[in-house]
Amino acid sequence: RPRSAVAPGNGGGGDMAGVVAKVTPELLLQTYNVTGAPEVRRNSKNKRAVVEFQGQFTKREDLSSFFKQYVPSAKAGDDKYVCVGDRCEPDGAHDHIGTEAMLDIEYIMGPAPGITSEVWFYDGMQFCTDVKNWTSMILDHDDPPLVFSISYGVQGNVSIDQHQGCSVQMLQSIEDDFTKIAARGVSLIFSSGDDGSGGTLFIRGKLWPVWPGSAAHATTVGATQFSSGANGPEEAVRSFGSGGGFDWRVPMQPWQKDVATEYLARKDAGLPRDEDYNRAGRASPEVAALGLGYQVVVGGNTMTIGGTSASAPLFASLVSLLNEARLQQGKSPLGFLNPLIYEMGAAGRGFRDVTVGNNRKDRGGIPFREGFDCTQ
Repeated sequence: RPRSAVAPGNGGGGDMAGVVAKVTPELLLQTYNVTGAPEVRRNSKNKRAVVEFQGQFTKREDLSSFFKQYVPSAKAGDDKYVCVGDRCEPDGAHDHIGTEAMLDIEYIMGPAPGITSEVWFYDGMQFCTDVKNWTSMILDHDDPPLVFSISYGVQGNVSIDQHQGCSVQMLQSIEDDFTKIAARGVSLIFSSGDDGSGGTLFIRGKLWPVWPGSAAHATTVGATQFSSGANGPEEAVRSFGSGGGFDWRVPMQPWQKDVATEYLARKDAGLPRDEDYNRAGRASPEVAALGLGYQVVVGGNTMTIGGTSASAPLFASLVSLLNEARLQQGKSPLGFLNPLIYEMGAAGRGFRDVTVGNNRKDRGGIPFREGFDCTQ
């Protein structure tokens, strides 16, 4: 079954007050030194979107309440979004406001208010079928959003999951669409999942990262937390396993080969058994950001939420802000991000290295060292 990347237990909606820092758009902007951004030109060509599956509905009233509490810089109308697809708001007795959906829309919009935002909603029962419908809609669209944030995925060999409409042919078709979408200058940002490297203590099996985040033209985001307090160094999130690893289907990509190969060659890496993971596979995630303690308004109540589905829309929000700056300068949007991310990482620019922790859930976690690791 496809899962959103809202973390279970402490990360998945339970009250974490007093356990971790209360994360708000303002704190995130301070943490990642977001300064000097241009004044957003409302109603420009710059657009962004979240994609929702599994009956996860958004609610405009909750977003407005969130903006009143946590986005004091917003102007009138900045809390508005457009529904695309089947629908995106509950309109029946069996429809419910989704914690995942509200987390996504509040944190793609809150850190960078004013940029046109959309919710693309798919209410089908088969995940791969819905993903294919989504990618087809992008390719058929004359003016799609420049950034999409997706907090859903399946861990394991999804190509054999026929219940979700998946097959080898379907995955290849979707990933071919990703390639075409990247060529159009659109960024696809996925959460890396909250089940670590995918192993279990009692069932010895291959370690799989989460798909679609493990696709070649996906940019995947893991989760961190403050080592202590509400600022300072970050480390791997501890209350759940930030997803990541090496894919069995997709080969290691040229833009990551140098740093990933260097990481795998380290004698002190403490990697899982060779038979449990694919050293030649596509490595993920690309980046990570704070993934605990997010303040989210759902159904009129403020909840404390965690998960890589918190860090993914945050990262997408910052990418949309960078696109705003580029478009105002007459430049193209950032588009497919991964080659640039690895180039900047190798040069020591733009990112901080996370070297404490691992993404172990039950067994076989990928430990962190300097340079590339699986919660980069």
